[in-house]
Amino acid sequence: MSLRFKSGRLEKCRTHTEAAITALADIMNNSTSDTARATAASHILDRGWGKAAQTTTTTVTEKRSALDWTTDELVARLNEHAEKSGGVSAAKEADREPGIH
Repeated sequence: MSLRFKSGRLEKCRTHTEAAITALADIMNNSTSDTARATAASHILDRGWGKAAQTTTTTVTEKRSALDWTTDELVARLNEHAEKSGGVSAAKEADREPGIH
C-alpha cells in the first residue's frame, strides 16, 4: 500500500467525523441499552480527551545500565513485555495515526 493511498483514505474517513460523533451522541443520549450508551460515551471521551494512560511494570534481570542498551534493544525489550502482557507494542504504537485510536 502506498503512502499516498493511505493518506487519501484517512482524509476520506475524516470527512465523516462530524456525522460519526453525532451518531455516537445520539446513541449515548437516546439508546435504551445501557451497554450501547456506555460504549458510545466511552468512544466520545476517548476521541475528545484521549484514552487514559496505561501503566506497565517490567522486571529486568539483565544487570546492565539502561545507558548501555541500544535503542533497538530497549524497544525490543519493551515490545516483548507488551506482547506478553497484552499491551500495544512500541512498534505498533508508532504505526498508529496521531489522534486516531
